[in-house]
Amino acid sequence: MKNVFITSIIGFIVGLVISGVGIDIFSYISRSYNRLYIARTISKAEKMVAQDRYKEAIDLYEKAYAKINLNMKNDKNEILIAKIKNNQGLCLSKQFEKSRNILDFDLALAMFKEAYATYKKIQNGELADQTEQNIKILENMVKV
Repeated sequence: MKNVFITSIIGFIVGLVISGVGIDIFSYISRSYNRLYIARTISKAEKMVAQDRYKEAIDLYEKAYAKINLNMKNDKNEILIAKIKNNQGLCLSKQFEKSRNILDFDLALAMFKEAYATYKKIQNGELADQTEQNIKILENMVKV
């Protein structure tokens, strides 16, 4: 009777350890899959940009953005989010340059401002300056 009890307790503890490790492994694999998906999606978006297929690129950037775990607030995720927003802004500004559609302008400006604010918050002056230049270029497009 005593051996059965001890075996049950050991089995219970082993089960807890295995399930804990299993959860950690699942969590790690899930994060790895998301990172891989994000990287592939951004790569596809960049190919669309190179082909002047801005609408498709914007959609792909949005899919990548949706996969980023916003609960993991760290500088790497925030930089990635800001870069995605900046790239969407660039695509929208290219669309605006061709279409002169004010909605493209407004969305591009909003994306740039969001990226700029993030870069300022995390104190990345170089990327903030580049994004500020994008805003100026976009604003100058309206004057033409």
